[in-house]
Amino acid sequence: MRIAFSNLNDTMPISCESIGYHWRQYPIYRPNGYRFFHWLQTESSSGTVKIDGQQIHLLPNSGILIRHTVPHSYSADSDAKEWDTAYITFYGPLANYLVNYLDVEDYRVFEDLPENITNFIQSNYRAFINNTIADQANQSVLIYRYLLLLHQMDIVHGQQSKSDPIRSLTVSPAFWKVIINLTLPIKASVTSPACRFLTRRIFSGKNTA
Repeated sequence: MRIAFSNLNDTMPISCESIGYHWRQYPIYRPNGYRFFHWLQTESSSGTVKIDGQQIHLLPNSGILIRHTVPHSYSADSDAKEWDTAYITFYGPLANYLVNYLDVEDYRVFEDLPENITNFIQSNYRAFINNTIADQANQSVLIYRYLLLLHQMDIVHGQQSKSDPIRSLTVSPAFWKVIINLTLPIKASVTSPACRFLTRRIFSGKNTA
């Protein structure tokens, strides 16, 4: 199953471009990379991602987060008849900052994913079917929550972000919704006051009260 949005959203801090699960993966070759951030995980069988001169085997319960415009290709392993994947592609004025916080250079592989991550896309897929303003706000929250789950894996394994070892993504989804409401009237821009405020609050762990 797959959803792709034809109209890009310029009002949300993070937006979804496409999402899918139980996707029978066909070979992909992107010599110029993809234009958005791309999360790809294996549901069943296995595949190989070629990126930065490396060949990365994605087994079940593993995934890879790839930055936009990074050349790569991927396909099912030669001994695999079929490769089923789940994925989400996303973008937005705060996407790069959040991905930086996960210590992603060109890409990063995540292994031994817990069930709350492996099932997240399928469990929340229906929330991405509609494209109203309210739906877009909820989708932005869900993408943030997904990145938060990946970050929490680092905390569990004692791999707090090297770029800022003290702060963590502890802002609740409820607070994120409040900030989205502040940004709705404003064309999204990294330099907009709303986005700068959101950025500071997300990574400071401070309350607005």
